[in-house]
Amino acid sequence: MTESSVKIIGQAYSSVILHWDLQIAESPLHQKYQSTSFEYTDSKYQPHEWRLELELESTQESFTDTSLTIRYLGEDEIALSNVQFQIFQQVLNGGHMSLLFSDMDEFDTGSGPLQLSKEGSSHSFYFEKERLREPFKLFITCILKPSTEGCNTVCASDTYHQLDSRLQDNYETLLLNGKFSDFTVSIANKELFLHKDILSSRSLYFFKMFDNEMKENNTNSVNIDDFTYDVMLEFFRYIYAAKVNDIKIHMVDLLVAADKYALEDLKSLCEHEMIKALSLDNALNFLSLANCHNARKLEAQCLKFIVLNAKDIVESPNYDLGELPKKLTNELFRLLAKKS
Repeated sequence: MTESSVKIIGQAYSSVILHWDLQIAESPLHQKYQSTSFEYTDSKYQPHEWRLELELESTQESFTDTSLTIRYLGEDEIALSNVQFQIFQQVLNGGHMSLLFSDMDEFDTGSGPLQLSKEGSSHSFYFEKERLREPFKLFITCILKPSTEGCNTVCASDTYHQLDSRLQDNYETLLLNGKFSDFTVSIANKELFLHKDILSSRSLYFFKMFDNEMKENNTNSVNIDDFTYDVMLEFFRYIYAAKVNDIKIHMVDLLVAADKYALEDLKSLCEHEMIKALSLDNALNFLSLANCHNARKLEAQCLKFIVLNAKDIVESPNYDLGELPKKLTNELFRLLAKKS
């Protein structure tokens, strides 16, 4: 069993955010990894101790069964309304970082609070064996949300939501006035004065930027030239206050920004809005964008929409398959053939 440390990178009334960096050796099948234990204090000022565990097990020809477990180390059961994981993989020696697994778009446990005991809560996913040929690192973010069910003190339902709303307003004010900032973002001759602690707790991209000796960390500034100021203001508004103004106007650019800066919950929100906005004129463009930025829910809905409306789309003035990758075009024709 290989053990490594875990960091608590953010904690608010509604959640605690953990980050676990894990270096995996070459051909790591049938191996188990666990984090050191960590502790956080709930809204009643009671400490709770936890541990993360990862197990890779070869059970299929092309894929490896993988389970990630959050294990509660206390004696009694504890109620959680939500457990979420996001995992990025980076091949060592300069490899790029790619999203491996995320359930950040699943906002609840489905059937009330999850009673978490020593057995823990496990999430299973598949790891392509092609990815295991070289040593790599995993960057694992875990969000725990305590349940408010049955509370009649500071986290009673009405008070809890009022507190969340007030926190949103306070954090949005902090974004807009820039007080006590320690990081400057320059966009099209305008500047936003931001806070490293907030950025790193919400985005793995910024966490890695500030956790390493990167130029931006040393200069406490970054220049962004691939998005407009209005788009990035809404992007950072979401980081600070979990809300977006005029999302229908900015949803496409915000999805691209969310993908670049590893903000999966914003990306999921943009996918949801784009699915609602699907039309004969934009379906092919949205499909190409979804494929390019790993927006799987949007991609699946685009394919369904195109198959159902194929005749009208082919006859529309904007019809053009030229931008679609060959693999996606083949999938589209396969679905059309299956329908007929």
